[in-house]
Amino acid sequence: MVIPAKGGSLPMSCLKTLDSVELVDFIEEKEAMKKQFQKLKTMLLSFNNLLSDAMEMQIRNPDVDMWVSDVEDVMYDVQDLLDEIETEALRCKLARESHDFFSINQVLNSMSTPFNVETVYQGLLEIIVKLESLLELKDGLALKEFEFEDDYVQPKSLPETKLMENSAVDDNFSPPPPQNLMEYDVYGRDYEKETILKLLLSNDNNVSVIPILGMAGVGKTTLAHLLYEDLKVNRHFDLKAWVCVSDEFDLLRLTKCMFESVTSIACDVRDVSFLQFKLKESLMGKKFLFVQDDVWDKNYVHWNFFKSCFESGANGSKIILTTQNEVIATMIGNVPTFDLKTISPEDGFKLLLKHAFDEVESGFFPDLNVIGEKIVKKSNGIPLAVKTLAGLLRFHSQQETWDNILNSNVWELSKEESSILPALWLSYHYLPPHLKQCFAYCSVFPRGYEVDKKLLILMWMAQDLLQPRMDKRMEEVGEIYLNHLLSRSLLQQSRVSQSAVTMHNLVYNFAKSISKEFCFKLDDHISLALVSKMQVRNFSFQKLKALSKAKVLHAFPGAQWRRVNTGLPLHRLVYHGLLPRLPHLRSLSLTSCPILELPDSVCKLKYLRYLDLSSTLITQLPGTICRLSKLQTLLLSNCRNLTQLPTDITALHQLRHLDISNTCLTEMPLQMSRMRNLQSLSNFVVGKYGGSGIQELKELQHLHGTLCISGLQNVSNIGNAMEANLKDKKYLNELGLTWSGRPDDSLRVREVLDSVQPHTNLKKLIVKFYGGTKFPNWVGDSSYCNMVSVHLINCKNCCILPPLGELPSLRYLEIIGFDSVMRIGPEFYYNSSSTSKPFRSLETLRMRSMSEWQEWFLISGNEDGGFPYLEELYLEDCPQLCGGLPYCLPSLRLLHISGCQQIATLLPQDVQMGTAYPSLQTMEIYYCRKLETLPEGEWPSNLQSLTISYCRNLRAPKGNGFRHLRSLQNLRIACCHEFMCLPEEKLLDTHSRQSTAVFSLQGQWYQGDKEEDGPSIWQKPWACSCGD
Repeated sequence: MVIPAKGGSLPMSCLKTLDSVELVDFIEEKEAMKKQFQKLKTMLLSFNNLLSDAMEMQIRNPDVDMWVSDVEDVMYDVQDLLDEIETEALRCKLARESHDFFSINQVLNSMSTPFNVETVYQGLLEIIVKLESLLELKDGLALKEFEFEDDYVQPKSLPETKLMENSAVDDNFSPPPPQNLMEYDVYGRDYEKETILKLLLSNDNNVSVIPILGMAGVGKTTLAHLLYEDLKVNRHFDLKAWVCVSDEFDLLRLTKCMFESVTSIACDVRDVSFLQFKLKESLMGKKFLFVQDDVWDKNYVHWNFFKSCFESGANGSKIILTTQNEVIATMIGNVPTFDLKTISPEDGFKLLLKHAFDEVESGFFPDLNVIGEKIVKKSNGIPLAVKTLAGLLRFHSQQETWDNILNSNVWELSKEESSILPALWLSYHYLPPHLKQCFAYCSVFPRGYEVDKKLLILMWMAQDLLQPRMDKRMEEVGEIYLNHLLSRSLLQQSRVSQSAVTMHNLVYNFAKSISKEFCFKLDDHISLALVSKMQVRNFSFQKLKALSKAKVLHAFPGAQWRRVNTGLPLHRLVYHGLLPRLPHLRSLSLTSCPILELPDSVCKLKYLRYLDLSSTLITQLPGTICRLSKLQTLLLSNCRNLTQLPTDITALHQLRHLDISNTCLTEMPLQMSRMRNLQSLSNFVVGKYGGSGIQELKELQHLHGTLCISGLQNVSNIGNAMEANLKDKKYLNELGLTWSGRPDDSLRVREVLDSVQPHTNLKKLIVKFYGGTKFPNWVGDSSYCNMVSVHLINCKNCCILPPLGELPSLRYLEIIGFDSVMRIGPEFYYNSSSTSKPFRSLETLRMRSMSEWQEWFLISGNEDGGFPYLEELYLEDCPQLCGGLPYCLPSLRLLHISGCQQIATLLPQDVQMGTAYPSLQTMEIYYCRKLETLPEGEWPSNLQSLTISYCRNLRAPKGNGFRHLRSLQNLRIACCHEFMCLPEEKLLDTHSRQSTAVFSLQGQWYQGDKEEDGPSIWQKPWACSCGD
């Protein structure tokens, strides 16, 4: 079978460039070139229409496939030529517009490669000759021109459906949320689901490894994820983690992923043995569920070494493993393998209806249902095939289109071909050209790679894959494209992060086939090392140093530089072997590459649009980077040695995204206001002695997303802060405001904060090291109805908290390091004119490092304690807090108290835990030295985990103090010196299948495991010294 390439999308990309304002203006005065460009445009339109027919025919016709490949090759030449002309046109335009800014002119007029009109004109003539010769072959190949429709037609008879009649992209369409998809992604798996669920919740004395086996696309990962997100499973396990193993068993990567998932701590450790030790330590006594997805490695030694990390976990821990290889399932699993077969036509049809119509039973389209049943049968019971076709059919409501899909000759592929390919090819065939390009581009990433959505869109934008629209930003167009690929199951939501997407293995293989020779795998022959993926033309290579021979390389996603072994020092490889030989590079990622600087020759990459230098060791950027007039994205996050940006960086008028988070910049370059195209700016540093003042933000009207303004202590004029006019930046959804040093004038600091009041659309506010004694009125004002998260950190002079209870949508509140607050009073809940309930949306409250806080005012007579929906409460390092916790929190699930030395009792004597916190599931108390007793009487019936450590005066409860905890699964009391005896024999009188209690008495550790039909059995598994 011949897999069609992506050539149908290239003419559209070239046509878009031809219509750019800069290029049209540039050739207006060049009559001969203008005439040839008109001819080129006509030919591109013809090829665009011809390729729609050719890409269907090339499945069976090798001659047509070769013709398409030749067209692609010439189209890349067209793209390169247009790039060169457009770059020169842009240079001339900027030079004219910047006559009053001498340094910018000087930079732009010193381009590294001179523009030769004659040479370009000759190149244009040669391209036209090649295109004419290719057009002459169309009749011999029986190719016809079919105009591709590019507008949606919403069927008038189906106003409430989401079916669209052709393949163009709907501006407002977005796929169902991933969490909703999970509800209907699984059909015909009830037996497997229930059986595995019982295993997960069962009482075992070892770590069970549950293998799920099946062919590609049969739904192994989907079933595993459904179990992983099950509510019973969530309640049963202390820890969960998911890792995609794929065909590369990288022990360091896998251990690192597990450790970060378990601890929520970023890890840069490179020593596998030490990392395994830390992982074992983190799992000590914890019941965990781990998913090892897509395992291919048959080496038992590798697996056994990896599995040794899990031996410290509690009994009943489980591992789910998905694989296509029966040998692996048998070798690693220690329970019977669950071998998933294809689903029945009936279940397949339910799946199709749910994805195509959002209904399991659809009576709207009886004729389409009949055709849909036949299509499902041709899908051979593969759920991925059904979902992919359903994602296609939801955009087509005419019976003729469904018939065409049913009767396509793609279904007649030989049985040797994968049964999923016909469905994928059909879904791909009906994509509009620009979506085909975006889909094919994703093959440049490694298998199983999870790419950030925003970065993927910026990479698409760098390759000119996004079609401009009058009413939308390019980034918004990219989001629409991404949503469409998700809806067709050509991309998948990451199982780990909502901000990332990935590809199913079969879809990835198909995307690589689409890209053909334009995408290559680099392999430096390091064992199990997948270094990078390239999108190249006219060259194949296997080693990184062979890049010196590459003529054109359009995309360079981040290589795993630590594994590169080319025999050359890395800086020489980058400076002398890589950059000078890649003049047509559009996208370059050197993220995590251990280089100290960029060479001046970077200016030769004059077509570069996307440059990622994040997490490198660079100390400064060369001034020549300012000659990259087409640069759209510059990422410098985590370049911790970087202290300044080039003076002329504001010459980058096309720059849209600048990320300088986690750098050591001390100021911004002068005249930042000239960068009016900026869509995102992670940080703005107000300098002490120079650089741009805060008022330069006024002209940056298009900023979206997150902005952090630091160095606010350097604002010398309140008027400058007001001039920044943050109130008008309605597209910002997150704002950080940071000071440093001791304030000289707390009133003036407050005036600065008052002057940088943001727009009411803000969703998240972070204030750090604010030196005022109180906050201005806008902080906590109810007009900020979209505010969902507030973080107030190390505001050490502030003695009064703002009325944050007035924020109607606030869900997360963190207050840290308020050393001057002694009392939290009514002002925290509402202002004087308030009539509504406070904190009516708050779910998480964290109070930490409040060194002088003694009293917490509680709203009397309130049935919800002022926090009706609070689910998690953290009180940490508040040594003077004497008690008086809110004692009516109906929704509280987690209570964590640590380092509150003066708390002697949790609740008043007349209040029972079960009444105060009826929904409590987890309770953790650490380092509360004055805590002597736990509340008597009824405890919350839902309490599942109770941990108390380093409470030196805590005494053991009298009688059967814990027996009424009917849901308790984990009980741990450690290093409490007055806790002198173990509870009675039947400690955990619970219906849970497995419960564990751990106690330390005078330095000795004891563990009790409840047997299903018997009493707790006390053991002495280890000894430990418990000091203060």
